[in-house]
Amino acid sequence: MKDDYFQVRCTSELKNLIRRRAEFFGIPMTSLIQDALLCPYFIKYEVPGSAEDMQMELTRIGVNLNQLVKAMNEINLESKRHHDINLYVNNPQYAELAMTAANILNEFKNFSKEYIPRLNDMLRAMPKKEYYPDVKAMMDQDPDLKRQVMNQWQP
Repeated sequence: MKDDYFQVRCTSELKNLIRRRAEFFGIPMTSLIQDALLCPYFIKYEVPGSAEDMQMELTRIGVNLNQLVKAMNEINLESKRHHDINLYVNNPQYAELAMTAANILNEFKNFSKEYIPRLNDMLRAMPKKEYYPDVKAMMDQDPDLKRQVMNQWQP
């Protein structure tokens, strides 16, 4: 029998949100609040660290490749300006190196266009059920309670 009363103050927006959710589930507002408060777990979102590291490394590689190609173009411009020598024309090895660098940059850009979206999908936070510490301690001590909680509170 419910014999105690507990009052909570909130904004009208929050009250409307609670009312709409209760209507959606077809339950009284009190039941919705009680279920939310008594749920033994919360959902924690984790981002895989290795995927973040991979994305950072790919970004660094792209920046380095851009800098390499830019530097080679600037060297050629300076060579033209001060020595009247076009390294792309006058030095076949330089021209080959510059073409290789530009090709690597283009291949990397194509790779990134295809791979980065997939990596971003991997980076999406993964939901993980995390039990409150007091509930976890009780469940660790009592396997029957753990089974009951697991059966009753399934997401």
